[in-house]
Amino acid sequence: MWHFQVNYSDAPAPFVYRLSGTAYRKRKSTRFFITISPVFTALSVEPTWAGKKLIAHFTRMLGEPTLKYRDKHGNYEDYTAEWYLNRDEKAIVQRIQKHLALGFTPTELP
Repeated sequence: MWHFQVNYSDAPAPFVYRLSGTAYRKRKSTRFFITISPVFTALSVEPTWAGKKLIAHFTRMLGEPTLKYRDKHGNYEDYTAEWYLNRDEKAIVQRIQKHLALGFTPTELP
């Protein structure tokens, strides 16, 4: 069973929520960042065993993610999974383009 400690939360836009904190399971922990909106849900975790297990847990709850990738930017690295409620390919491509414009280099995860 996962236990969550939320350290930060905000609502940058109507119906959009961002949470960050630490998730715990079997004496292992991982930092997480989650964005929930009417269009998509995105979960980013540290690139650790516990991070992969947390993504697997959300996959069991929400179904197979639309996008699943590893992000690198300088010393920063994380695993991200995104679930889109509608299959608007144009919106997904625009999100990836904005991500690349910030200097991130996503690599697809298996």
